[in-house]
Amino acid sequence: MAQIEKAKLLIRTPAGRSFEFLLDAPVTTIGRSADCDLTLENAYVSRRHARIEYVGDKHVVADENSKNGVFVSGKRIAKTQALAPGDEIQIGDVLMVYSPVRAEDESTQLYPDAFIAEGAPIRVDPSTWEVWVEGRKLGVRLSLQEFALLSFLCGRGGHICARDELGDAVWGEGNWDLNMLHRLVHRLREKVEPDSTHPRYVVNVPGVGYRLHSPGCD
Repeated sequence: MAQIEKAKLLIRTPAGRSFEFLLDAPVTTIGRSADCDLTLENAYVSRRHARIEYVGDKHVVADENSKNGVFVSGKRIAKTQALAPGDEIQIGDVLMVYSPVRAEDESTQLYPDAFIAEGAPIRVDPSTWEVWVEGRKLGVRLSLQEFALLSFLCGRGGHICARDELGDAVWGEGNWDLNMLHRLVHRLREKVEPDSTHPRYVVNVPGVGYRLHSPGCD
């Protein structure tokens, strides 16, 4: 079996934040369902919206009979399309740029070092989307929105993040409401907390917002 040529998606959310997602598997599924490899929690995204697979010597994007379609460089694809470096893929309101991975790019990091600071109960690896809780690697993958929220909290080093600040960072100004934020926090806690009914890490600050528990910030 031929070796898969690694590539990545450079993802930009409506809030303007940048993320990387490595394409290192034969098939990567994209959709709203938590069972997808890349989960996009958005009303315009179908449960199983698209897939990217390695065929021959190239990556191909395919529309999985989605309601709102898959767009490559501004044009809706009929079914499948081979990807070229720099191609822009739009699914819902999320824009992704396809980019092959060169050896010198494999250490690319889009986040400050504070997000992986030692001593914090939760650490995130920006280049792989991996999360560690109390030194143990999390066994489930976070959705794009969950990772955006957690990385923002980690970047604040345990300090309080106002609700407006968090919502704007995940969805963009004017694109969210408090119920969306509360539901997102609930889903994140279900994945990272030992007991999500009594959260220890993602802490609610009544009337203000949330913070990540961190030594020295209690």
